[in-house]
Amino acid sequence: MEIIKDLILTDCFFIKCFIDTGGMRLSDYLDNLNRSFVPLKNVTMIDLDKGASLSSHEAFVRMDEIVLAHELLDVCGDRNMRNLVDAGAFSRRVALHHSGGFGIEISGTMRPEAFEGIDREKCFFVVRDVEVVGPDPAVNKEFKLISSLSYAIVNRQQVGYIFNQ
Repeated sequence: MEIIKDLILTDCFFIKCFIDTGGMRLSDYLDNLNRSFVPLKNVTMIDLDKGASLSSHEAFVRMDEIVLAHELLDVCGDRNMRNLVDAGAFSRRVALHHSGGFGIEISGTMRPEAFEGIDREKCFFVVRDVEVVGPDPAVNKEFKLISSLSYAIVNRQQVGYIFNQ
């Protein structure tokens, strides 16, 4: 049985997969991974431009290519605790524009210090109440899964512009 618990968006692909985080939150896993490539299992990669898909039992995505990630299933079991801890911290409403050529916009709320403050050593930061605008939904129906999320883990290296809203 294939388990899909994670979603990844790159400049070219929308990826549905399983990432073995060893019990860590996906954001912590990505920030602490000491590899250039993230191992993925039960992978379906959907081309953002053409909508064509490619499936594989195992694949790897380069860390630098990840625009955003999301856990569909919270296998760590700490979602309620995380929500209690972070409830008032996400106060900066922003629109983040991807630095690549595809024109992806990520809107939501983030902690004010997430991008340039104390967290700037981390590669990824969390944005809540996310709306993602990108590929034409007529071409890529799968993109609907990622267009509205409770949160997204965003790669700061892929953000070209930030607009306060």
